[in-house]
Amino acid sequence: ESLEDSEQSEESREASEQSEESHEASEQSQESREYSEQSEESREDSEYSEESREDSDESHEDSEASGKDSEHKEESLEDSEQSEESREASEQSEESHEASEQSQESREDSEQSEESREDSEYSEESREDSDESHEDSEASGKDSEHKEESLEDSE
Repeated sequence: ESLEDSEQSEESREASEQSEESHEASEQSQESREYSEQSEESREDSEYSEESREDSDESHEDSEASGKDSEHKEESLEDSEQSEESREASEQSEESHEASEQSQESREDSEQSEESREDSEYSEESREDSDESHEDSEASGKDSEHKEESLEDSE
């Protein structure tokens, strides 16, 4: 029984190390969730940017028309300002696309973290088993001392 307890104790030590790794994975999962929320905002920016691109195309056509017609010069100025905003929105859209790719990676990290949490719960049970097997080991150690004394007495 003492040998079996020692083996259980070794398994419990390994489970404790897994628990440490699971804890670190949980922290990474928290960061991944925050990153996913940021990515969701980036996706909304990306949709706005798509609309801005269409506005930019229209304003470019308006600019050509206003060059021919002096009465449309005021409208052309406003269109030019919109066009500048559209260019900035296009740059944001590029960044949003990169953020979406990172978000996909974050989701995969979150799934791994979920598995780590389950490992962590198993590890907690293993720790309790380890404590019990340690007590059993101490008890069996005392039994061994009694057996040696009993052998000497018999001799």
